Amino acid sequence: MKCFVDVAGCEKVQKMKRDKERRRKSHKGLEFCKWALVGRLDLTKLATKEVKDRCAEQWKPKGEWQATPLGRGYIMFRFTDEQDYNRVQGTGYICASRPNFEA
Repeated sequence: MKCFVDVAGCEKVQKMKRDKERRRKSHKGLEFCKWALVGRLDLTKLATKEVKDRCAEQWKPKGEWQATPLGRGYIMFRFTDEQDYNRVQGTGYICASRPNFEA
């Protein structure tokens, strides 16, 4: 009695599992960035904490939010409250480009 293994079938199943996992991770990443804005600032003149403090003062967010440095002067502002996101996005600027926001 001989036993045969369908190698092609196993590879297809493994590929389907990998594809499903990639789609799940991609969806999770999209959800994470759903209410996120990216801005660029000259961080040689401002510390990240100072940017966060000034933005919080100007935006007065109702929900939680984060400012995460991405490197090369880029910062991602991520909001948990959709209204905060829409209000900040609708202003047309991110805190540091406002004329009275000087370093």
